[in-house]
Amino acid sequence: WRFVADLDERNYGLTEEQCDAAFPGYWAEIDRAVEFRRKHVGKVKEEDVDIGWRDDGVVRAMIYNRQLYIVEAKGVNDLDYHFRSLGILHQIHRAISSCTDPIPDIEFSFSVDDMADPDGDTATIWAFSRLPHKKKQWVMPDYNYWSWPMDPGPLHTRDDNNSSPVVPAAPSPLSPRDFFSPTSGDRSFDAKLPLLIWRGANLNDVRDSLLRVTAPNPPWADVLELNWLNASELQSRIISMPTHCRYRFVVHTEGRSYSGRLKYLQNCHSVPFLHRWEWTEAHHHLLIPEGPDQNFVLVERDFSDLEPKIQALLDRPKEARRIADNSVRDFRDKYLTPAAQACYWRKLFKGWASVQDFTPSLY
Repeated sequence: WRFVADLDERNYGLTEEQCDAAFPGYWAEIDRAVEFRRKHVGKVKEEDVDIGWRDDGVVRAMIYNRQLYIVEAKGVNDLDYHFRSLGILHQIHRAISSCTDPIPDIEFSFSVDDMADPDGDTATIWAFSRLPHKKKQWVMPDYNYWSWPMDPGPLHTRDDNNSSPVVPAAPSPLSPRDFFSPTSGDRSFDAKLPLLIWRGANLNDVRDSLLRVTAPNPPWADVLELNWLNASELQSRIISMPTHCRYRFVVHTEGRSYSGRLKYLQNCHSVPFLHRWEWTEAHHHLLIPEGPDQNFVLVERDFSDLEPKIQALLDRPKEARRIADNSVRDFRDKYLTPAAQACYWRKLFKGWASVQDFTPSLY
């Protein structure tokens, strides 16, 4: 047996043996977390999954006899946290219910904030991403592997003079790979616009640097800042993710912490540009910056080397296409498929269970 994306991308019930064959090396962050507990901290105790230290955006849950239970949830009535929590719970439930392999009984907690533990490094928590020094955190797939709670169609606002933020529409049950059929913008690489695309709010130094480097409006860039409080400007500047995929070069920037856009950009048949990152997601160790298997282009955090690297690929379109092909091979058609996420969740359950020092009690 071998994994074929067109046949198996939604095969949520792969066995552990099939998961290992299809997605070799994907579990590095889980293995790291397990090793850290064993060598430096000791096993996970019941008090480690307590969520009393945080007021919002956190859920305590349990898997018991293959059933998923919510033990406690804090602050998830917030619209954003609500959709994020549902996205995580749906993924966990799907990973359990789709597979016939044994599922361990575990109790755990997860954060749906961009920053799982913004004020310290003491919490043993499942997180979307982590900083290198926050070794107690376990990295899980983020909510938008299930859906992103904003419809790519018309935005819903009151009026141009109102300062209230744009209200997102109901989420669509889309995975990243859903966007990229021939009818939704994934055109032949040679037919793509020979430009670098970026849209986003100016939230940090790296985004400010990108805007500054492209401020002269060079012929190779289509980069614009989004002001989410200015509805009329937003309507003229915002573009859908399928439209991003019509560009030959796509650039990822970290946001408040990590940014969920990366996996969507990697699903384009385009060349991803990433600055040197601080926040680690579950698939970051699979990024290859050079050599025959190069699957993205690495630039400095201040984007000082962006223009020469763009120009080099404009001058060598076959090299650009090779990187885009590798990105599709490694991410869109392998590690970012819904099947891969189901496998990752079950590996996370198993890894967590191996260092859990208590037996979950249903009542």
